Order: sequence, then structure tokens, then C-alpha cells
Amino acid sequence: AGSIYINDGEKLNFVYTQNDTLQSQLSEGEKLIFSTFSIPINDKSIAGYVALTGQALNLPDVYNLPADVSYHFSSQFDQASGYKTISVLTIPLKTSKGNILGILQIINAQDEKERVVP
Repeated sequence: AGSIYINDGEKLNFVYTQNDTLQSQLSEGEKLIFSTFSIPINDKSIAGYVALTGQALNLPDVYNLPADVSYHFSSQFDQASGYKTISVLTIPLKTSKGNILGILQIINAQDEKERVVP
């Protein structure tokens, strides 16, 4: 699964997602529908932290983050959809001058047998 957020000054706008796990639960021809939303660019969320600092985060278990980090994982999507997020890789999308255009977030990396791996 993955999502793209676009930098809009002081916030990130959620613009695209792909989730094969949830998509496979739908009828043929049916598409996942996600509402658009924004996340503040600050150190409170994973996506906001990456957009703020420009540093990628590779988190093997978002439900067990180190106690000394300022960002947290919001489980709202998991609760609403029945999905279980485990690992998250979040990378900044930068211009050649280092300006952050947005972020790419990859969720639940899988091995060759499609098992979620940290």
C-alpha cells in the first residue's frame, strides 16, 4: 500500500493512495474511495515530520515507536477500514534544490510470499 501527499505550504494534502489488500475485498470494477484531507507540516505526525525535516523514516512497527520521538502514528484509518498498518517507509519528494514537494509513504512492505515484513 502507499500514499502520496503534496506540500501546500503549511500542510500536506493527501492526493493518492493504492492499497491492494483493501482493493481485493471489493467487487470487480469497484474502486476504493478515500476522502481528501490535510496534515499539518509539523513534528507530530510521521508524514508531517518527514516533510518538516526532509529526513526519511523507516519504521518497522508503527504501533511500537520509540518513546523519545515527537511524532506518532494515528490508527484512525486502521480502525475505520479494518486494515492493519505495521511497517511504514516515508520519504520526502524533493526538487534538485532540496525543496520538499511532498512525501511518498509506503505501508506494509511484503516479501516474495506477500507476507508483511518490518
